[in-house]
Amino acid sequence: MTASDFDNKHQRNRVFDVMQFGKWHTLYQIRLEIFECFKVKDSEAAISARLRDFRKEGRTVERRRVSQTTGRLYEYRLVIPQPAKRQQELTFEKEVGNTRSY
Repeated sequence: MTASDFDNKHQRNRVFDVMQFGKWHTLYQIRLEIFECFKVKDSEAAISARLRDFRKEGRTVERRRVSQTTGRLYEYRLVIPQPAKRQQELTFEKEVGNTRSY
């Protein structure tokens, strides 16, 4: 493992930590959140590369244009699949309504 691989692994983890909740973010927003959480300045180009790495790993990274008038500004979202059992529970709750009492 080279020093570059080591840095990319940590950078990958930072990007994952920000993206793991499935919310939409621009590259700039990801960069700001990484800085707020980890006090590290990752470039937008590096963050974009880590998103491509997620795709290479078989993860789903969705992209959407923020506005037709803004040109090439996109938001990204990492889709984390639900475990099969939890997905079945969610489907059942939708069909019969949420029956849990808190």
